This record gives sequence, C-alpha cells and structure tokens, in this order.
Amino acid sequence: MVKATRPQNLDCRRISYFILLAALAATAAASVANAQGTRLWTQTRLEEFEKGTPQGVALTNNGEIREGPGLKEVVTTPSTFVWSVAVDKSGTAYVGTGSPATVLRIGADGKPVTLFETKELAVQVVRVGPDGNIYAATLPSGKIYKLKPGAAAKQTEADATVVFDASSVAEKAKDSKPAPKTETDKGKDPPDKDKDKTKDKSDDKATDKDDDKAETKRYIWDMTFDTTGRLYIATGGPAAIYRVDPAKTDQAPQEFFKSDEQHIRVFAWDAKGNLIAGTDGTGLVYRISPEGKGYVLFEAPRREIPALAIAADGTIFAASVGDKTRNPLPPLPVQGAGMVTVTVIQPGSLQAANASSSAPDGTEIYAIEEGQAPRKVWSGKDEIVYGLAARTDGVLAITGNRKRSQG
Repeated sequence: MVKATRPQNLDCRRISYFILLAALAATAAASVANAQGTRLWTQTRLEEFEKGTPQGVALTNNGEIREGPGLKEVVTTPSTFVWSVAVDKSGTAYVGTGSPATVLRIGADGKPVTLFETKELAVQVVRVGPDGNIYAATLPSGKIYKLKPGAAAKQTEADATVVFDASSVAEKAKDSKPAPKTETDKGKDPPDKDKDKTKDKSDDKATDKDDDKAETKRYIWDMTFDTTGRLYIATGGPAAIYRVDPAKTDQAPQEFFKSDEQHIRVFAWDAKGNLIAGTDGTGLVYRISPEGKGYVLFEAPRREIPALAIAADGTIFAASVGDKTRNPLPPLPVQGAGMVTVTVIQPGSLQAANASSSAPDGTEIYAIEEGQAPRKVWSGKDEIVYGLAARTDGVLAITGNRKRSQG
C-alpha cells in the first residue's frame, strides 16, 4: 500500500510564492528609478575636465579631449631625486640625481649604470658636450666635472676632470681686486693715525662684505654649449654667466655676463646665435650677444623665469613663477664635520614646493615676439612649470608639483 503525501506540492507553492515576491520587488525598484529621471550635463572647459582624473586622454587649454601620449616607466633609480637628463646621439641617457648624488648611464636595455658618484648633495645639471664627453654640475660646491661616457669603472671626484670650480673663481676675483688707495698713495700727507685706523677698519669691512658675496657663488642652474664648443655656465648668488673652453685646460673661466639679479636660472639659443637667459630676482629675460652685451627683452610680473623655449619662428616662450616680495630659494648648506642633523630642502624641488610657505604659487607663460609686446598665453593657479618645449602647434609645459604636461 502506497501512502500519498503532499509536502512536495507545498514546496512548489512556496517556491512560486517567493518568485512572485521577487518579481514584484524588482518592478517596484524599476518604477522608483524611472521616477528619478535622466540627468544630462555638458562640460566644455578645461577647468571642468580638470576636476576628473584623465586616463589615456589629453586635455587642451581650449577644452578639447584628445588621445594622450603613452607613458612607459624606463627605470627606477636608487636616488630620491632626478634633477637632469641628457641624451646623446645614440639614444643613451645620462641622468643627474640627488640623495645620493650620481650620474647614471641608461642604455637601450634600460639598466642603470653608475657613471659618476660624488659626496655632494646633488648633481644639478647634466649635459652632453660636442666632444662627446659628459659634463655634470654639482651642488653645493659649484663644480663641473668632465666625465668619460664609456667608462667601465665608476668615476669619482678623485679621477674626474674639473672644468669649473666656483670657489676658485671667487678666490681669483678676490685676489684680482686692487687694494684701496690711501692718502699717501694719492700724494697727500698721511692723516691722523686714529682716523687712519678707523678708515682701515671700514675698508676691511667693505672688502670682507664683497668677499663674502663672491664666496656665495655656489648655485649652478644651467649649462649650454655654443657652436664652437665653448661651455656657458649659469650661476647664482649673485647672478653671473661664465664661459669655459673645455679643450683649453690652461685657460681660466671668463666672466661672460654679470647681472644685478640673484640667479641666472635657464638658457636658450636663438637663431642668430644670441644667448637667451632667464633670471630669478625680478624675473628678467635677457638677450645676450656673442660679445656679452645684454638687453632686457621682458620683465615678468613674477620673480623667477625657470624655463625658456624658442619656436621655429623665433617666438620666445618664458615661464614665470614666484612672488617678488618673497625669496623661495634657501641658502645653501655648509658642509663640514659635526654632529648636527640638518634637513635640506633642495631649491626648486617638489619637496620645497610642497613644504615651503615661500614656494612659487602658480605659473604664467608669456610669448615674446620681435616687435610686439609680450603676451600671456597661459596661466595656472596651482601648477609650477619647470620645463618648456616649443612645438609646431604651440608649446608644451612640464609641471612638477601636479605631475602634468600642459599643451
């Protein structure tokens, strides 16, 4: 005898009941969503697009969205900072770093090789010379070393050739100053001894002040070569440009140009062989002839010109940053023995931009054309521009604090 039971039918009815409830809940949710409606908005300006995070696209300053350039990580250095990159004709890159201060050689395989190492704080500038050698400027000593690019062994301060030493230049400038004339030198009777002592002390103080000013020339901001292979060196504290012929080791550096500004920050060459230089202090752009005669092309509203670029038509693009009422460049540290721990913020660094209350705030880019008044072509209230590159469709600006390229 088979006894019939109904549990299975009950389970089926329960399942059907639950399915019905789920369907009703989904219908209700859809009704609520449709009740909210569809939102539509339009974005056309760069400021609106910048609120988002671009991925694989480029934003132009007139609000256009284009396919962005591909980014590829080439190498990770053991140093904290990368300050300068130079590339030779074969495509080999030479990288100047800080903390530790080195020059790295990076070939096609992407592997870094330490070409040069120093106890300095940083290798501030690296350039490839017309002779094929590598030139590296260090901070804070203000020396420029000539390095052999293909050296198998690591080069150091002991075996690298020094082509410029800011300390030696300052010492020679001090020694070449004529002694102050006394009354006896001028053919008159010597004054009272007490007055003479007072005058001597005053002269000594003035001389010491000049000497201290000369000895502060430690910043080397930029280097460039002319068509004959001579090296031009941008220095600061105070501003001066020195010229050196690396092929003539017996010749002393020549003071090519001197300015009342605090620093010569950046170089560029125009088509006529004039040296274009930007300064820190009052934000000047100089045009300097091959004879060393300077002419002010532009005084920017801001205090510093950190980047220059010259277009094919001769237009000079200049980036202007900083407040003229404040000096964002701290004094250089003193090296020596001691047990004091010092935190050094490198001038013009990302660390300085983020940590210093006197760091530049925003950037303006100006176009300087022959026979026309300078005009502002771009401004950013947050970005700090550290590099410019002229292109056929405008100028490319590289910023340091927000890791962006502006075009």
